[in-house]
Amino acid sequence: MGLDDITGRSIGTLEPDCGAAMTKQAADGPARCLSPACRDVLYLLGRGKTTAQIADLLHLSPDELDNLIALLQERFGAADAHGLRVRIILTWGHE
Repeated sequence: MGLDDITGRSIGTLEPDCGAAMTKQAADGPARCLSPACRDVLYLLGRGKTTAQIADLLHLSPDELDNLIALLQERFGAADAHGLRVRIILTWGHE
């Protein structure tokens, strides 16, 4: 099952269209200037996907995903992946 099957979007279009609320606040918030890969991870975490599912969907190794999550945790000031997920949901809600 690919990312298209889960989200209805391809990886290339996931980043610019990751939800109206997220897009609206991204220009001023901690999501600004994120790479497309980081935005894809951010979106999927906010959708409740597990790290294993995200790695599979985005064709990332566990180490690559861990690095992206660490960057996101630093950007959002979260202590761990759970804290990051909470911050995403509190900032943009849960679709």
